[in-house]
Formats: sequence, structure tokens, C-alpha cells
Amino acid sequence: MNEESTRYLQRLDAALTDAPADLREEIVTGVREGLAGLDHDETAARIAELGDPAAIAAEAMAAEGTGTAAGPAAPVVAPARSSTVYVGATVALLVCGGYIVPVVGWLAALLLVAGSSAWTVREKKIGIVASVLCAIAAIVLLFTLRSDVAGPAGFALFLLVPLVGNLVVGFYLGLKSRTRIISASAPG
Repeated sequence: MNEESTRYLQRLDAALTDAPADLREEIVTGVREGLAGLDHDETAARIAELGDPAAIAAEAMAAEGTGTAAGPAAPVVAPARSSTVYVGATVALLVCGGYIVPVVGWLAALLLVAGSSAWTVREKKIGIVASVLCAIAAIVLLFTLRSDVAGPAGFALFLLVPLVGNLVVGFYLGLKSRTRIISASAPG
């Protein structure tokens, strides 16, 4: 965690002093996970997307019904590149894109994963590497099982391995983004 992330988290924690402990912990943990593994530029961009810690705290406490002396703030909305719609579309494209538009659909999904703020750098790397390994495994199976006897089985595995692998990757990415999206949007 870099210094800029640490300062932001300290300001957020201080702004949430009057919030219930469980709410405070949920928000700070979600934001901490969202900032983990980011370089300086990525951190600055993510902090700009999140906004002022005082506004996050005011909105969270207003939604929780605890309120603050500062009154309600403008709603904290998840950035478009980490919304549930974006995540859902990215995961769907990852799973089905290569079948709809061979290779291009799958590559587009990988680019959407790489460009999203819904996942940490580590989560993006895991998802992308796992998806690429599934594609490599499918190609290897296609060429090793291409005899007359195993031909249909080899082709079936060529189609199924990326599907199953990307379903697992999509499930992983969906779970990882869920906490971040909840913490970045107005709780409640």
C-alpha cells in the first residue's frame, strides 16, 4: 500500500468516527481492497473516483440513519468502470465472447477486465492469466486429440475447456468486485 492510499484511508477512517463500527469496518476494508496493489497513478485515479472521504462518510451515515452534523452529502456512486452492469457485461463477454465472435470477443473481454477499476491489479492478473491458460489448454487438447478416433472428443474439449475455465474466472471476478462495488456505492 503506497503513502497516498494510507493517507486517504486515514482520512476516511477519521471521517467515519461517528459511524457504527461494523459500517466503518465494511467501508474502510472495501476501499482498502480497492486501493491495494495500485501504483501511484492508478491510486490517484481511484481516489478521484471515490471522492472526498467526508462525503463518503456523510452518505453512508445518512443511509444508515445515523446522520452527521455536516448533513447529507451528494450520493457516492460507483464509477462506470466498476458498476454491476459493467462487471456483468465483462464477465458475460469473457464467458461467451469467444463463441460469438471467435478470438476477438474473448480478447475484448480481457481488455475490459484489464481496464476496469472493479478489480485490483492482482485480481486482474489472476483472471487474465487463468483465462489465457484455459485457451492454451484447449489448443493443446485440440492438437493432441485430433486423431480419427479422438477427433470429436478433442474438438468437444476444445470448446468446453475455455467455457468452463472462463465460467470459473468470471465467478471469481464477480465475487471479487462485489465488495468493491458495494463499498463504492451508497450503502443501504
